[in-house]
Amino acid sequence: MKREVTIDSILKEELKDPEFRREFEIENNKLEIAVKIFKIREKLGWTRSKLATAMGKKVTINIE
Repeated sequence: MKREVTIDSILKEELKDPEFRREFEIENNKLEIAVKIFKIREKLGWTRSKLATAMGKKVTINIE
């Protein structure tokens, strides 16, 4: 009988590695913070530019 391979099963296995788990948790925390900032900005009706200005940051645009 074939065992189904899913993202969840792969992740579960990878998280057994302490170094992988640490890096995964760091990146997951960054993502959670970014989502929270996005939701707050959206609730306020602010653009990214307005948020940057409110934070005292200059807005830069990368055109390549």
